[in-house]
Formats: sequence, structure tokens, C-alpha cells
Amino acid sequence: METPLTSRLLERPVPESVPLEGHVAEIDVIGPLLRAGATADVDGGRHVNRVGRYAGLTAKALGLEWARSNELASSCRLHDIGKLGVPNRILLKPTSLTPGERRIVQQHAAIGYRILAGSGSDLLDLAATIALTHHERFDGDGYPHGLAGEEIPLAGRIAAVVDVYDALTSRRVYRDALPAREATDLMRTSSGAHFDPVVLEAFLHAVGSSARN
Repeated sequence: METPLTSRLLERPVPESVPLEGHVAEIDVIGPLLRAGATADVDGGRHVNRVGRYAGLTAKALGLEWARSNELASSCRLHDIGKLGVPNRILLKPTSLTPGERRIVQQHAAIGYRILAGSGSDLLDLAATIALTHHERFDGDGYPHGLAGEEIPLAGRIAAVVDVYDALTSRRVYRDALPAREATDLMRTSSGAHFDPVVLEAFLHAVGSSARN
């Protein structure tokens, strides 16, 4: 089992003079990974692009500096790369998953971490943190490690919010998309349980019901 990541990669100081263009080599690596990950995305890669955009907007609303927010936007697009290790017969199943199938899907968090970690790239290390922690819950009832509150890296807390919002407002093989307002109202009922209340409010302020317009 992987050691839980509790480092705050997003909270390390980054000089404002360092632009995202300083990560050209890492972005060259992210591109092929995204294309590979799109094969495991039921939305053809559009989901991960929207999640990245929402994550960047939320980070800016939280007061993170421009460079760090853009790093998060790029890295968050790899949050589901571990689904490459999940069979399509489960990912695309049009009916409810069995408990065993659900456990297989949940493995994508650790698989994604193993794909992305250890490269020596700050962006890919951040992406590894997001992949591992974006299904942790603020109340400690998430997976894979049951982290709670600020044990969950800020990157993971942001990813948890934006991933759920886009999932709720996107059509899936087993259900229709929810209207944006209905999705945000539903998410508010999980503030402090599934979601970090501060992160959720920052997301709603930055994106809110107009996110998909």
C-alpha cells in the first residue's frame, strides 16, 4: 500500500516571476499522458479538460498565485489517469456496479499515483498527489486512505469538488446530466462532509451555476 501523501505541494512558496512556461518539458510529457487517459474517459477527454479549467479558477478564487493556479489546472487534468488500469466493461457499464466492481474502480486512485509519481517533475508530482487524493472526503469517509480535513492535500480537496461538479453536470451511460443549479445545490448539502467548505465556496464563487455556459 502506498504511503498517504500529506505534503502540501500547492502551499509551497513559488516566486511570482516563475511562469507556467518554465514547465515546458513537463507539459510535453503531460500531453501524451492525457491522450492515453482519454481512452479511459467516457467523455472523450472533455471531462478532464473541464476539470482542469474549474480547478484553476477555484485555486485563483482561494488566493493562490497565478503560477500555482495554472500548475494545478494542468496537473488536475491527469486525475483519472489510473482508469487506464480499469477494464472498460466496468467503466462503461450502463447499470449499477457490484461491490466487487466498485472496489476495482476505486483502485484507479492508487494506480494513477503509481503512474505519475517519482518522475522528478514538480507538475507530475502534483498530478500524482491529485490522482491519489481526489476521492478522499473531508469527513474521512473517502478512499484510498480515509484521510480527513487538512490531512488531504489542498490539491486533492480542490479536485474533489471540481470532479464531482463536472460528473454531476455531464451525461453518463447510466443517467442524464443534472442542471448546473441543481448540481451546486446538491453539493452544498455535502459541505463539510464530502467537501472542504472553504474550497466549495471558492468554487461556487468562481464558477457557480454558470460554469458550463
